[in-house]
Amino acid sequence: MSEINSEKENVMRLLLSGQLESIELGLALADSLQIDITEFKNDIDIIFDWFNIGDRFIDKFDPTISWADRYTSKSEFPFHKKLRTVTLTKEIYLKKRNLASIPAQIKYLVNLEAMDLHNNQLTELPIEITTLHNLRKLRLYRNHFSVFPAEICKMIQLTELNLGYNQIDSIPAEIANMTNLVSLDLNNNQIKSIPTEIANLTSLKGLYLRNNKLTNWPSQINTMTLLQAIDLSENPLQSIPAEIGNFTELEVLQLTSINLTSLPTEIEKLTKLTYVALSRNQFQSLPTELLVSNKDIHHLDLSHNQLKSVPDHLFDLTKLQTLYLNDNQLESISEKIGNLTMLEELLLKNNQLQSLPSQITSLTKLELLSVNGNPFSKEEYKWINEWGSNNIGDFY
Repeated sequence: MSEINSEKENVMRLLLSGQLESIELGLALADSLQIDITEFKNDIDIIFDWFNIGDRFIDKFDPTISWADRYTSKSEFPFHKKLRTVTLTKEIYLKKRNLASIPAQIKYLVNLEAMDLHNNQLTELPIEITTLHNLRKLRLYRNHFSVFPAEICKMIQLTELNLGYNQIDSIPAEIANMTNLVSLDLNNNQIKSIPTEIANLTSLKGLYLRNNKLTNWPSQINTMTLLQAIDLSENPLQSIPAEIGNFTELEVLQLTSINLTSLPTEIEKLTKLTYVALSRNQFQSLPTELLVSNKDIHHLDLSHNQLKSVPDHLFDLTKLQTLYLNDNQLESISEKIGNLTMLEELLLKNNQLQSLPSQITSLTKLELLSVNGNPFSKEEYKWINEWGSNNIGDFY
């Protein structure tokens, strides 16, 4: 095994040399030794090096012409046969490469289906990217885009687009062209409004707009009733309209840190919810409608609110796996907590609890339990600590 690894190291050293002769030799050795060099083919730095070895090669690229017909020099043929193989690459990952630009030669990766460019220094895209007609997934988060790249709106075949963690302040109306989009992630930007044309994205199932500058619920999305996930957290909204009841297919609802004090009763129409995050708001009580109508919820985050109690209906959510009630003002927990037999994580720290019901010991699937910061008596804390330390993997 060590001999095989050593041979692969030698091959990779040749491939990474940046010298044409060495690359040719490395490719020949990889073939003869049957060494997998997939990781090399997917390395964008090397691909760009290949493309820049000589325009005399790339300028002649035409997949309709056989390689044998294009090149008469037998010494060149093996290398360019491999170069053609690179153009068949379907996925490339370019994260954390300090890329400030993408060269026009990207157009030669005609079979790309997924491209990850996150954590770079990109501010724009080359127009040639629009020729990648097979590209379905494009990830551009954590770059330096100040405007939504116009080129993207021409890529109507995209199904997944992630432009999160940039400095984009508006969405162009031309986004209406992207009718195949299933997931649109614009988290952590500077967006203040949503164009009405977004309603054209009839295939969209996930819309992520966390930490932007939206001051009102975007009414433009109210007709997008096929949405399965919405994240509008960390926007200065302060209220949720009754139209939230339109999203009857919704499974994931994230509304953290927007100063909510209540939810509309229409929340009861969202019967497919499985993941609900309402932390860091101003709830003093929970809407019964949320708890009664959504029996499939497996994640419920109500932390960092002002809850003094929770209704018994909460403990009818028997599919709950994670329940976060930490950093509230809870004075007691119902004995019905024993109903939550699927619970794996329970956060109760920083409340006003003086005791825990003994039924908590029936939660045999608990892996995480946090109770610190409550005014337990010494006797109460003793049994909780003894039971938790002996039965819970992560207890504090």
